[in-house]
Amino acid sequence: MAYSREQELIRVLKKHESNLLKLKGVHHVDIGYRYKNNERTDEMVIRLHVFNKLPKSILKDQMAPKRIEGYRVDVITSNRKKDFQYRVRPLTGGLAIRNLYEGSGGTLGAIFTSKIYGTVGLSNYHVLYGRRGGNNDAVVQPANSTDTVNDIIGTLVGGIEELDAAIFTLRNASDSDEGIIGVTESFIDAIDPERGDNVLKYGSTTEITYGTIEGISPDRRIITISHDRLRPNNGRIADSGDSGSIWIINEGERNFGIGLHYESEIDGTKAYAYNLSMIMIALELSHL
Repeated sequence: MAYSREQELIRVLKKHESNLLKLKGVHHVDIGYRYKNNERTDEMVIRLHVFNKLPKSILKDQMAPKRIEGYRVDVITSNRKKDFQYRVRPLTGGLAIRNLYEGSGGTLGAIFTSKIYGTVGLSNYHVLYGRRGGNNDAVVQPANSTDTVNDIIGTLVGGIEELDAAIFTLRNASDSDEGIIGVTESFIDAIDPERGDNVLKYGSTTEITYGTIEGISPDRRIITISHDRLRPNNGRIADSGDSGSIWIINEGERNFGIGLHYESEIDGTKAYAYNLSMIMIALELSHL
């Protein structure tokens, strides 16, 4: 029995799917209608979904094939997470950022000085490396960037997965500052957290929220934060997109970093952070 065109396309896609998903920026593949000039046609093709269509100069040997076994391949721009952040310079903590090839991104925690790399940005490992990211990948701000010329802010250089932390060098270190939006122009250093400390953070989704440290793991790596009863939040303490933000203790005119936010409870009642002091030691970072 003869295969229909759709059945044949499915057969071909299944055969090549694993290799197509290894291409930089491809996050989904399917069979569907081809688009031309943003209009849907009636032609059924193999489709590669990417967050942004990138120029050949960036993709190099990662270019998508135009045809596979004679069947047309269409590259579709799709980004299911709306991100209303805009380009902000100088770069500062709290901005929405993303690995150019990976996921919907997270938050730039703050700008630090690396003993090895000089001026760097800090965020989560899962934000900057994602599932398939690697060293030398470009980092962009805003997270929904389609302008790879002006929005690439740096290059991913390293991290430590056990503390969910990663750093990238800045393309223009002079166009950055050490502050965090709406929180502080600069924090002095990281200090070891204590239960009962009142903290706040600026994440690119929920913006400023307040919390109280209610738990610390025996090895002091993981900090649990719940709502601050004296400064209740109007909703969730944190949400998707806040990953990478830094929890701060405010002591009058002095601000200290205590944790790098990495996840929250589904109902938004608690947030979790890795000990910032440990991260700074592991990645040889300093602040001020």
